[in-house]
Amino acid sequence: MAADRTVLIAYNPKAGASDRQALLERLSTRLRDLGLLPCLIADLAELQQQATELERRGELRLVVAAGGDGTVAAVAERVSPDTVIAVFPLGTENLLAKWLGSTSDIEPFCRAVVRRETIAIDALLANGRLALITIGVGFDAEVVRQVHCNRRGHITKWSYAWPIWRTFWYYAFPTLQLTITDAAGGLATMSGHEPSLAEVGEAAVTDGLRTQKWRVPWVFVANLPSYAGGLSIVPQANPQDGRLDIATFSGSGRLRGLGYAFWIALRRHIYCRDFRSTTADRLRIEADREVGYQIDGDFGGVLPLEIRVLPARVRLLRFDGKADGRSPEMAGR
Repeated sequence: MAADRTVLIAYNPKAGASDRQALLERLSTRLRDLGLLPCLIADLAELQQQATELERRGELRLVVAAGGDGTVAAVAERVSPDTVIAVFPLGTENLLAKWLGSTSDIEPFCRAVVRRETIAIDALLANGRLALITIGVGFDAEVVRQVHCNRRGHITKWSYAWPIWRTFWYYAFPTLQLTITDAAGGLATMSGHEPSLAEVGEAAVTDGLRTQKWRVPWVFVANLPSYAGGLSIVPQANPQDGRLDIATFSGSGRLRGLGYAFWIALRRHIYCRDFRSTTADRLRIEADREVGYQIDGDFGGVLPLEIRVLPARVRLLRFDGKADGRSPEMAGR
């Protein structure tokens, strides 16, 4: 066995099922049987300290992020871009784990740890925080805020039912001001119709940067094509293209919101006349009132929000050689 035998297992005490601790103990036992040195860590500050020191000494094999999507992002923020992160799904949605093909079945998971094949993906930097999956502003952020403010124990999919219903009736759908900047010289926009200048302002080019202003009540910024509940709002999102994938709806109000939800469920929303999407390098979102945003399913704060992409920022453990959207040339030892 190589010198890099230590496996740090970072877990979120609030994520996943109540039998999580027993499962993690079984994982530790199996890794130990394979000649590795597992160490369970619940404190993120301790994780950062140990990962840095073990990496410096060449003793760290990888870090296991045992929890939901928010746990993976929190781990990625605290380890170097060269550190391998293995996603052990214990959360509610586990969108990144599904994209990777990761599993909480101990035997195949441990086989992947031993192989240690990796893939690099982009990350989104949102007001200094990493996001690996999606950022939502407005309605869905308010739902997330209510869920986390009123949580009692572990969150399940049913935990979102009442917050969605309550938010639907009182949310005001304020207009969001987007400033989209692209250093590549152009903004590639998909749309079922030509938007008016009230929705999309004239583009301006300054110092080689092309900037455009959008005014919309709904915006989603995706790194992965997946969204909660098995939905996909930005199906073309690619976590390996070094770009922000931005999607918006221009209509406001509850009836429009119901219509968008219907078309999203049918995976036909990209043909709606109110839908637009684009790719860019940077994005700033503002509003003239207090509006929240969510990062990978966790409430992040209130606007303004600055987002940029960090290409190939996170190195993840591969599972079974293939995941949606991955290119083989990105994999390595």
